[in-house]
Amino acid sequence: MDGSDVRRDGASVQSEGGLAAVALAGQAFAVVAPVGGPRRDEFAAAVEAAGLGERSWRCPGSPGAPSRSSKRRRSPDLAGRAGDARARMATSRPSAVWEARVDRQLVQAEMKRARAELQALATQASPADLRRGSAGTRWTNEQLLFHLVFGYMVVRALLPLVRLFGRLPDRAGRIFAGLLNAGRRPFHVVNYLGSCGGALVFHGPRLVRQMDRTVAALSRKVDQETEEALGRTMHFPVDWDPFFRDRMTLLDVYHYGTQHFDFHRQQLTLGLAGGK
Repeated sequence: MDGSDVRRDGASVQSEGGLAAVALAGQAFAVVAPVGGPRRDEFAAAVEAAGLGERSWRCPGSPGAPSRSSKRRRSPDLAGRAGDARARMATSRPSAVWEARVDRQLVQAEMKRARAELQALATQASPADLRRGSAGTRWTNEQLLFHLVFGYMVVRALLPLVRLFGRLPDRAGRIFAGLLNAGRRPFHVVNYLGSCGGALVFHGPRLVRQMDRTVAALSRKVDQETEEALGRTMHFPVDWDPFFRDRMTLLDVYHYGTQHFDFHRQQLTLGLAGGK
């Protein structure tokens, strides 16, 4: 809606950048993206260097996670010792709890980093900075700062939806996502106006406090989630956001706030001389 362009696999997708609010009063629905991005690659490299491998940090049920039913290939020297090999694998294979725990730690760490960045941005910005237009959106920097925080607020609203539809028949989720897709045009309008109005209420120290409370609540919640809960999935409206895929896990939703934050963080024009 704000005119930002995102390139994915050579295709240009028009989007406001990743946040979907269906009402200005706080009733919101957003599309989410899978755990990914540059920091995920850095984390993966660190895990690989530690000898844990990709399997140890993918949550069961997330896209790309190895199947529980898949068989390991045995090297020829283990062919005659199948029983011993199975026993060794049973004790050395990372547990499901460990897989989910590593992901939780990643999500908590990135939220903590985003909270520190938001505090610095909001406290150091001058009045002229805040009034200046952002890059690639129709929001001012002040409105976009609120939008960064609102992404995490929407994550909190999404969690019960994913838990609900994760227990319902798959067809129910597809129908719900289809209905949301049909309302994509008014959604983009509401989404844009929502951050325009939100910035009038949440700005400066109040915006920082809102970010602190929201991130603290999400960090506690993700730490309390069970392995089964983190793997629950829900269908989302693919026309609402360029980062959205048809099916997302609960862990993907937790990560979405930071993915949204990092994307829009680059559109801020704070500290630029001369304005726009």
